[in-house]
Amino acid sequence: MYLSLGSNLGRREKWLRKAFELLEQGGVRILKRSSIYRTLPRDFRLQPSFLNQVLKASTTLSAEDVMHLIRRIEHRIGRFRPFPDSPRKIDIDLLFYNNTIMQTSTLTIPHPRIAVRSFVLVPLAEIAPLLIHPVLKISVLEMLRREGCKGVMRWR
Repeated sequence: MYLSLGSNLGRREKWLRKAFELLEQGGVRILKRSSIYRTLPRDFRLQPSFLNQVLKASTTLSAEDVMHLIRRIEHRIGRFRPFPDSPRKIDIDLLFYNNTIMQTSTLTIPHPRIAVRSFVLVPLAEIAPLLIHPVLKISVLEMLRREGCKGVMRWR
């Protein structure tokens, strides 16, 4: 399973660490984590830059239970959604859940916008460059080659 974390409000690194801790407390074992990257906002540009990171993890939770855990963690850290793409303390996305392909009213796996998000692809390529997207049938490196590294820089 792969998760993407992002934060662009307040003490951004603190919120990434807090999400990491709460995921582990919730039954998600973190196996690997990427470096942290600073990324420019994309859709709603009038906001602070993001810090982004990708985690490789394992769990006995179902994909749906992982999503419930994610929503609880976002709520606990203080995610507030006044409008789409608004600034946020924490944003956690479930990118891949093993080789699962599913679409329900509340969950799509793999995440539908992975291939067009350089802020996800750059850190994902750092820890899983040869991972194959189960729908697109191409590697993370190939997706990154197509999308490019626009606005993504290693943090510190």
